[in-house]
Amino acid sequence: MKKLTFIFNGLIIGFLLAGLAGCQPNQPTSAPTAANSGNPTMAQAGETLPAAATVTAESPLPGATLSPTRIKQAATTRPNYTATPVTRLPPDQWQKWPYVPTISARAIEIYKNGLAMGNDPHSFSIAGDCQSIVGAFLSDYDNPYGYNLDPAYNDLRDTVDYFKGSFGRDDVTRRGGFTAATILSPLLADQKLCKPGESPLTCEFRIHNPSILMITLEVGNPQIAAHYELYLRQIIDKSIEHGVLPVLATKADVAELGNGVHVMNPIIAKLAYEYDLPLWNFWRSAQPLDNHGIDATRDGFHITKDAQRLKSFVALQTLDAIRRAVSALPATDGVASRASASPTPVPPAAQAILPTTSPLCDNNPDCVAFGLAENLDGDPQYMGVYWFDLSTGKMVQVAPAGYNLQSVAPDGKSLLANLGSQLLIIPRRGGSLVKISDQFFNFSKQSAFWMADGKSIAWIGKDKGKTILEIYDVASASSKALSSTDDRPMALFASPDLQGIYWQEGACSALEVCSPEHVRYTGLDGKPGQSLDNVLDPVFSPDGKSFAFMDPMYDIAYLNGSYNDKQIIENIQARLPSRRMIVFKAAEGYEVRNRLVNYSWSPDNARLMSIIDDHSFYDETSKMLHIYVTDMTSSMQQVEYFKDKRLAGRAPQTAWSPDGKRVLLTLADGVKNPNFNYRVNLQLLNLASGEVTPFDQVARLISSNYIYITNIYWPALKP
Repeated sequence: MKKLTFIFNGLIIGFLLAGLAGCQPNQPTSAPTAANSGNPTMAQAGETLPAAATVTAESPLPGATLSPTRIKQAATTRPNYTATPVTRLPPDQWQKWPYVPTISARAIEIYKNGLAMGNDPHSFSIAGDCQSIVGAFLSDYDNPYGYNLDPAYNDLRDTVDYFKGSFGRDDVTRRGGFTAATILSPLLADQKLCKPGESPLTCEFRIHNPSILMITLEVGNPQIAAHYELYLRQIIDKSIEHGVLPVLATKADVAELGNGVHVMNPIIAKLAYEYDLPLWNFWRSAQPLDNHGIDATRDGFHITKDAQRLKSFVALQTLDAIRRAVSALPATDGVASRASASPTPVPPAAQAILPTTSPLCDNNPDCVAFGLAENLDGDPQYMGVYWFDLSTGKMVQVAPAGYNLQSVAPDGKSLLANLGSQLLIIPRRGGSLVKISDQFFNFSKQSAFWMADGKSIAWIGKDKGKTILEIYDVASASSKALSSTDDRPMALFASPDLQGIYWQEGACSALEVCSPEHVRYTGLDGKPGQSLDNVLDPVFSPDGKSFAFMDPMYDIAYLNGSYNDKQIIENIQARLPSRRMIVFKAAEGYEVRNRLVNYSWSPDNARLMSIIDDHSFYDETSKMLHIYVTDMTSSMQQVEYFKDKRLAGRAPQTAWSPDGKRVLLTLADGVKNPNFNYRVNLQLLNLASGEVTPFDQVARLISSNYIYITNIYWPALKP
């Protein structure tokens, strides 16, 4: 048996995780108390800080133009801007740079570009680690009773009011343990708020729409300086592409020293000078503090409460300087309207015939079908539909890029796929297509499925901004609407019920970004049936008698998110009196909690596989996936598999073999091959022996972009 060598704790290989040493989870930063929040006094700082500078806005650089839309791809070349001579000394003299920066013409130009792209002038975001989380940095300014400003700084209240709501917001870019590398990794993004494949940085830009990004990413290992510069540069480039003004800060801790010489601060100053960006010199402002602001009782990395207050205050002064510098810009009462969300552009109309494929999966009991997608900063790109032979490890493409798999016919002879808004039936071996509609609603994970008898297809259409539940009859090639005018279907739940359809009510704002509300039921006669109240993500047993789900009453709000770790099973007719609950072993680790992320029934209805993610709310990582199989007969005996594999990752899914003897687990993770890449990791489990066959080095399933499986099926193929 091939031994799995990749462990998620090494996922952000070597240099990506090396910088985490500064933010150890067992040493959380203490939050300042409200009574002591506000500007530093002379007793705290040892010297008076300069008043918030009044900066005159400079004219844009000659020839500058405003971009009307967001730039999606990185520029092939990066302009080399030089610092405005009157605003700062050369970077090798960064220790003499002022606490609060003068705002240059280049910075104003970036800001203006962002406003033209629709960025919110009243919003800023924070990219930071444990020393920048809510409670440690700036958040007190969103609490009118949480700070006191000296009368000399009363003019800063206007800035506090101007950016109200951003100071105490729990940005997805500020988490304990975050570094310049992890800010850019989709594997560290908040799964509740971010799209699949979206990095924390681009996710934050999308959901908060800031005009300014305050970057204060510490690091505890001077040996990774080269990589720190590489990733910090990428953060700056990505911010500028989105019209977000990056604002840098020097570090006050001593953990960055290499042989007594500053390592990181010169890099930060170098990039601020090179890009002509604002930099607030926290290091210099902290020098008069006791022990220069470093907590002497800890590790040389964490700063004192006085230093926390000082850091927040100088950051507020910097925001004030920016607000004043751009005050000459046209006043705006709100944010320019963004274009409404629309699905990713798709290729031209579906071709009438797909190439005939090899007979790889003709009558082959070891074949699975899946859709494949890659994602760059939250923009899904569907990479086609594939058959994968688990007996040989070979795969064959049956539909090209642009197509996404929705379902497989019960006999496995046909696939149901979409090409954008076109919903199509594809023969297993290719050939002539049957187009069901060109008004298919393709925003959710699954908006169409084959009914259990193979004679009809449930699907969601769209018309004049509304979604419609429909049923397609294969024999007559005709479709009829089942929805009432008030229905808002956004996703479907496959079930063996031949009398009706379970569907998710809600709305989607973009591809794979949806807000579910209630689970509804509509009969094939168009009449509404009993809704499934208090149900999240139902999965129906193959015999249609029971279903597994999560109950929202067990959702637990925790730190920056929530979790639900209770597996509920009910008889679909009896409901509550028949309820059974599976409780899993509690997670271990600092701010680690169980999250139930996937579950599926065996073909004989007798077993239920549940996947629990030990999720760290400290740094948004999956620490380990626990895979349990529960006997759903009277014994309710539970067995855990993959314990020695220490698998971890995102988007786990399972597919049971038709005979119920094996299960294929899929997840999205990373691999060093030889550089860091993303991959789809396939693990085939033999339930009787516990043996695992990995398919974790399939070349087509490894990419420099975040790659994942959309939907997967293991059908009982027939000739």
